[in-house]
Amino acid sequence: MENFLQNDYSLEQLKRLAFFDELTGVYNRRYFKERFAEESQRAKRYSRSLSIMMIDIDLFKAINDTFGHLVGDEIIKKVAEVLKEAVRDTDIVFRYAGDEFIVLLPESSKEGAMGVGERMVTLAKESKLHSNGKTVTFGLSVGVANYLEDTNNIDEILHLADVALYNAKSAGRGRVSGKVIKNNAETDPTKSNVIGREKELKTITKIFEQVTKSNGQTVILKSEVGMGRTTFLFDFKESLKNRYDFTVMRGQSYKENIPVSYQPIREALNKFVEAYESLFFEVVEKLSIEQRAEIARLLPNLRNELLKSESVDISNSDEYKLYNSVYNLIKGLSEINNVIFVIEDIQWVDDTTLNLISYLVRNLNDKRVLICITGTNSDKINDFTIGLSKRNTHVSFINLLPLTKENTKKYLIRTFENQTIEPKLIERFYALTSGVPVFVKELASYFLTHPDKDLNSLISLDDVPLTIKEIVFNQLSTLEKDLVNILEIMAIIGKETSFEMISEVSEIEENYLFDHLESLIKLDLIVENVRGKEEYFSFKNLMIRDVIYQRSVRLKRKKYHFKIANVIEKLNYRSLEKYYEELVIHYYSAKVWDRTCEYALKAAKKSREIYSNEISLKFLEIAKETIEIRIEDEPNYSTLLIKLFDVVSEHEKVLNILGNLNAQKNDLDQMMEIAKKLDDRAKISDVYLKLSNYYLNKGELDKPGILASMGLKTKQELGDKKGEAIALRILGNICYRQRLEPSALKYYELSLQIAKELNDEKLISAAIGNIGNIHIENNDFEKSQKCYIDSYELNKKLNDKVGMIIVLQNLSMLELDLGNLEKALSLSNESLKLSRELGKLKAESDTLSLLAQIYLAIGDFANSLSYLEKALTISKEIGNFVNEFSQNLIFVSIFIAQEKYFEAEKILENFDGFAISNESQILIFNLKLSWIELFFEQKKYEQSLDIVQVLLQDRKFTINNSQQTILYYYLAKLHYFLEKKEEAKEASKKLLEKLSKTIRFNNIDELFFIHKLYQNSNDENERELALKYLAISNKIVNETAEKIYSKELKKLFFKKKINSDILREFEKKSKS
Repeated sequence: MENFLQNDYSLEQLKRLAFFDELTGVYNRRYFKERFAEESQRAKRYSRSLSIMMIDIDLFKAINDTFGHLVGDEIIKKVAEVLKEAVRDTDIVFRYAGDEFIVLLPESSKEGAMGVGERMVTLAKESKLHSNGKTVTFGLSVGVANYLEDTNNIDEILHLADVALYNAKSAGRGRVSGKVIKNNAETDPTKSNVIGREKELKTITKIFEQVTKSNGQTVILKSEVGMGRTTFLFDFKESLKNRYDFTVMRGQSYKENIPVSYQPIREALNKFVEAYESLFFEVVEKLSIEQRAEIARLLPNLRNELLKSESVDISNSDEYKLYNSVYNLIKGLSEINNVIFVIEDIQWVDDTTLNLISYLVRNLNDKRVLICITGTNSDKINDFTIGLSKRNTHVSFINLLPLTKENTKKYLIRTFENQTIEPKLIERFYALTSGVPVFVKELASYFLTHPDKDLNSLISLDDVPLTIKEIVFNQLSTLEKDLVNILEIMAIIGKETSFEMISEVSEIEENYLFDHLESLIKLDLIVENVRGKEEYFSFKNLMIRDVIYQRSVRLKRKKYHFKIANVIEKLNYRSLEKYYEELVIHYYSAKVWDRTCEYALKAAKKSREIYSNEISLKFLEIAKETIEIRIEDEPNYSTLLIKLFDVVSEHEKVLNILGNLNAQKNDLDQMMEIAKKLDDRAKISDVYLKLSNYYLNKGELDKPGILASMGLKTKQELGDKKGEAIALRILGNICYRQRLEPSALKYYELSLQIAKELNDEKLISAAIGNIGNIHIENNDFEKSQKCYIDSYELNKKLNDKVGMIIVLQNLSMLELDLGNLEKALSLSNESLKLSRELGKLKAESDTLSLLAQIYLAIGDFANSLSYLEKALTISKEIGNFVNEFSQNLIFVSIFIAQEKYFEAEKILENFDGFAISNESQILIFNLKLSWIELFFEQKKYEQSLDIVQVLLQDRKFTINNSQQTILYYYLAKLHYFLEKKEEAKEASKKLLEKLSKTIRFNNIDELFFIHKLYQNSNDENERELALKYLAISNKIVNETAEKIYSKELKKLFFKKKINSDILREFEKKSKS
């Protein structure tokens, strides 16, 4: 070491030192990865030959067992000398692992490489090693493959050399083989599971053929656990080689306490970058800077490379911009090559990830992309996949079932080709495994790796493991301690991991670690994946991983979790953001609460930034839990309480976004408790205002006023002017909902005054919009319109496009009320365009709903249903249940107008429970209005009347002028049809009182009913009243029609039942 430090090595020399094998002096495995990548690239670029040799020392385990490890090491050194003597100057020798060597032979034909191999075998036979008076001999087996002669796929050459080595050993060892059989089943009968899957393989291949014609497809591969989904996809991929060009992207989700948002998508993209970095960035370069910024949210470790110091405005970003960016990335890859995008084990993913998968399935249907989704059968996944297939015709299902008895027999015959398989044995084997492929394979592997065990012992069940767990335990009991430790480390890491990670955690010397990993690969417990220059390792089967994890001692697990977290920090300090979620899991399992909290808060923020609010909640809950544990143990009480308040406050904000009112209340109560313990008046006033909004949103109007007043008083005492303006606006909202318009206007104007003093244009715009709503209630439409336009201009100045959308929607509703239907359509279409430009899905859904209502008012049911279906699809995708509820009530109105009463009733029955469980008086009120309308049309007048009377009498429902008008209209109408004429007239007086204040386009039903009620009266004044309201309703219909310029829409408007009835009645009365 001293000599090493004294030498003045260059960086290149130091790098080369790291690439030499300490025992043999030849290059090591690490350098092979780098050099192989260089030579492969050169061979591919210039179409030059490249040969590769894989070399094994024959019966090396027996040498080690007989003469000891020291002699084994000497043999390995001797082999290295033999190889160096046999090769040309241009050839490069590497020690790959244990007793395995690789030789690269640039610009060598296969024949030339075979000649070098023969020289190696001969020299080995002639070599002897003398140790302790004994002579030790050894032999070599060599496999040779050549790029250009054996394959045109440079990525396949290493695998083919391995196949050739297998054939050299199978032929009797001590020889060279260039036989590169590509059928995996022929080279290793235990590694393929094509038996029993021929039909499914044919199906998915036909589906892929459609993809090559730019007909994007999705295959959902479902099965119970152990059916070999991963193996099936591997066989599928292998079957396509040499027939099609394609690129594979593969990501997996994992069984964890907290799913990582977009885990399989992130993993697929990260793996793709590692394997095909230049191709990835070639496609990324074509994306806009905004799209690259969204990809950087998913792959924070690549932020610098993706953004290149460019600034980007992400203030108007949302999840659908992210979805669209991922779509454009995959679309770009599909323009270069066919893409197979594998998403495994979706039973473990969160709803946000399912939304992204759904988006990709829906939009990649005309691209050269095959999406393969795998998962076990569960209610959640069945609902998701069935929903996908209903909405998308390019979605297919493949169900993997257990092997039949006949296929189990075929597997056994192929696997144990040199043994007699008795029918009784097949019966027993099938009875034990039930044809479950994983169990079939593992039980077969048990006998293959235990030559001392007689396969026929299965018949009597003598000393035979009967479950996967027993098989794994049996294997572990025979392994060296280091091998078991490696498996436990990998199980605790929980997913595919790098060689460097295993090395750091296990502290096993590099060469020995490679040997150990090779042993585990040969035992078929783990698999190796090479991407770029890096090697990664994972369990062959996740069931094995679960068994090993549960087997490890709890204290040992805790120690390893802590060590793994430390190593993640050490190895990835420059890109730690990528690993926040993993660090939370490991530090939490190690019970290191301060570090858990730190990373949980970072993971929560990261999840929020990629719009995964549900996952953000879970990380915030972990942070909250860790702070509460520390509060019990640590003296720094107030600091931790402040931190706890901030975490709970953040949790409440996310719940507010998700609309989870019930859970919100728990957070608000805890925040108030903490604020009072801290005696922090500012925090207490903030909670008062939040609580008042909470009760206002629930429709409980007796509580919010007191709370908001308390909040306002404290804000004023603290001199918090912005807080005061917000409190005044909340009080205005409360009064507005209580139908106290003058008081509401007063509060809004006071809020506006303070906002102007502060020059806070956002607050000014909000207050002006609120004042506009008051003017509508006061029937001052001109003032209302002016407020909305002023608010729009302010939002435009602030570049607050979301604010602009809200104002456009308000203006559109105003024009709808006034009967300016084409103007309402124009404003809504402008709002829709802006919503789509921003990718604001909720705003788009709201606008589509508004368009549906406008077309319903016109009488265009086809367009109304079309827009409503689009709106509802979005609401379901983004999980906005309140929107979904409201849109279904519009469906009810359309179905009633079309006299489809059964469909309407079915919707209302489905949503009864939802409205009640949300405890929202607004939702309950709107639902009851729909029931009133339906019962009336079904002529269930008594039931309809009961609901009307409840709504008018129950004080918990606070209803505005237009709602009161509707209720009095139905009250009068129901009494009329129940032949209670006096009661009908009494109710109609209240209706007329409401109509006297203003008559709008949407009052024509009420106006026409007044006509019908009084037209046959004995009282002349009442008959004149009937004629008056008929004339008014006729005028509204005609004036509204005049402002519809589309002939087709005008025709539909006149055809609408209420309008045609009014026109027909008016014409009839005019003639008489």
